[in-house]
Amino acid sequence: ADLFLDTFLYGAHSTATDALRGGLPVLTMVGDSFASRVGMSLLNSLGELGIILTCHAVEEFIDTAVLMAESEIGQKSNHGILRFLRLQLQRQTRRNDLFNTESYTEDLERLSLALWEARNQNNGLRNMHIVVSP
Repeated sequence: ADLFLDTFLYGAHSTATDALRGGLPVLTMVGDSFASRVGMSLLNSLGELGIILTCHAVEEFIDTAVLMAESEIGQKSNHGILRFLRLQLQRQTRRNDLFNTESYTEDLERLSLALWEARNQNNGLRNMHIVVSP
C-alpha cells in the first residue's frame, strides 16, 4: 500500500497507529466526535507532516488523495509526494514519543505508583486529581 485512507465518521485507531509506525502515510479527515478525531491526534504528534495529511472537508480529502496518487504516476521509485511522505514518516517515527514504548512504560509505571501511594495516604481515591510529571 502507498496511502492509508482513513474512514470519515469512525476513524482508524490502532490500525492507523500501526500504519504510521510502518511508514505508511495516513490521510484523515477531522470530524466532530472523538472517534472521528483520533487520526488527527495521531498525526498531530508528527508536527508539520501531520498537517499535510489532515483534511477538514470531504472535497479536500478527495483532492488530496488524488493529488498524492497522481504524483506517483510515471515517477521513478524515488520521486513523488507519497515517497517523500514515507521517508519522512520513517525518520519521524524513530524519534517520536508516540512510538517510544520504553518511555510510555516508564510513565505508566510512575502513574501506577502515584495512584498506589495516593490511595494509601488518603484511604481511597475519592475526590483526587493526580498529575504525573515527566
